[in-house]
Amino acid sequence: MMKTNHNFADYTVTLAGLMDNRVKFANNIRKGIDLAKNISCLLQLKDTLLYIQRCIFWECLSQGYCSESNQSTLQQINEEISNCNSELNNQIHKAVTDKIMEEFTEFAKRQLDNGYL
Repeated sequence: MMKTNHNFADYTVTLAGLMDNRVKFANNIRKGIDLAKNISCLLQLKDTLLYIQRCIFWECLSQGYCSESNQSTLQQINEEISNCNSELNNQIHKAVTDKIMEEFTEFAKRQLDNGYL
């Protein structure tokens, strides 16, 4: 989690780095590189995005308005959170599907070995 930084001008740069990390973690997952570690990293990234979102939201509330740049950053953050959710859902679906297919293959092999198929 990021330390509290009351200089809100760095959010856009931070967000760009987080977006790059999301793509990197998602690509690592697709390549089969340490699934659990990369899913954990995506979850941490999502937490960081939510933290920045709350900071900007509270800044807007404290000022009584939300600047155009903050609105744009909030929109980007929402899109990145959605991308994280989609990637996590895809990976969970793939892991479950792979496990079911593995079990089905083992079952069919046992049936064939026992002469039932």
